[in-house]
Amino acid sequence: MRTELRPWLPILPKSALLALCIIFPLLLSAQQKALNHPPKREFRGVWVATVANIDFPESRTTNRIALQEQYKNMLDKYEALGFNAILFQVRPAADAFYPSKLAPWSVYLTGQQGLAPEENFDPLKFMVEETHKRGMEFHAWMNPYRATMNLDSSQLSFNHVLFQHPDWMIEYGRRYYLNPAMPEVRTHLVDVVAEVVENYDVDGIHFDDYFYPYPRKGEIYPDSLDFRFYGAFYDDIGNWRRDNVNKLVESVSQKIKELKPHVKFGISPFGVWRNREDDPFGSATRAGVTCYDDLYADVIHWMRNGWVDYIAPQLYWHIGFEPADYAILADWWTIQSGKCNLYIGQAAYKVGENPEPAWHDGNEIPRQIFLNRSNSKVLGSIYFSSRSILKNPFGLKDTLGVY
Repeated sequence: MRTELRPWLPILPKSALLALCIIFPLLLSAQQKALNHPPKREFRGVWVATVANIDFPESRTTNRIALQEQYKNMLDKYEALGFNAILFQVRPAADAFYPSKLAPWSVYLTGQQGLAPEENFDPLKFMVEETHKRGMEFHAWMNPYRATMNLDSSQLSFNHVLFQHPDWMIEYGRRYYLNPAMPEVRTHLVDVVAEVVENYDVDGIHFDDYFYPYPRKGEIYPDSLDFRFYGAFYDDIGNWRRDNVNKLVESVSQKIKELKPHVKFGISPFGVWRNREDDPFGSATRAGVTCYDDLYADVIHWMRNGWVDYIAPQLYWHIGFEPADYAILADWWTIQSGKCNLYIGQAAYKVGENPEPAWHDGNEIPRQIFLNRSNSKVLGSIYFSSRSILKNPFGLKDTLGVY
């Protein structure tokens, strides 16, 4: 024994030393036990992104067998890992991974927008059924406002909304978006959701963080004329924009509950609602972008009004990250979530890929899981995205604690 450790030993009675010998190993193993023994009803989901074929399909094809086998193989892997929910992107950019009267077939599915799979194959029907066979939930993930990924309209199908309703479009950041200000757009998006809820046995409808687009430096979002026309009773353009999004979220929520009350409506917002320096109810963060101020997504308002069944803030930072600390934000969302179910969006995509040293430590995600499970209000996690998990950087799959 090193001499500098001796002086403190005599001041502890034998009973205290015995207690330390018993308790210390238990404390060391507490984190591992929490990881290996997840709560009975923990939500364990993964986002499967189809835009730009991030996760699925591996290659664009009309072949039914190829699409089926790819999906089943992926499901088998997540079933083995203990996942119980798939959040599959069925509408990446005003297109569809299912036969729709409101949108063309997605280019990311068959390789040509508007081109259907062979043999009248309905991928969404198949995916929902296969997911349920494994006792897993299927949440249909939609990007509501994004209409295109670029300005090249020559590759779009004739029944794409850009051609059907060009007056609904706003150009910003070299993409087209559906205009959140227009009542016709809200009606259309509610119809898009209703089509899926009515025709498929989905467990949930899921919106991601894209409402008004993320701001681009030096580019002004071009809705000043809309504000004059639609926003006459608003003293602030920001409040008007937030109300436009509020109206959509409320209408979607009402439609889902009207059609199938058991279908959940969930949203995964950007991880910071507001910074405390801008709002006393905000988090102790210094984020350069916030839901409320930049994306015009007043998530707190949605939760307090009961419009969403679950919220999954994207806490894509590590524990101890000074501008936006994962631990601080997890606690903040816990307080704000009220009766709304709270899941945490986890940054699997950063493991081994981000320059911050924390993301080159294979224990960062396990530490976050342990923190989540130590909080009774956090009911699970959703990981972005499938490809990042299955690549298994630093043995990520074996550390998720979802056995």
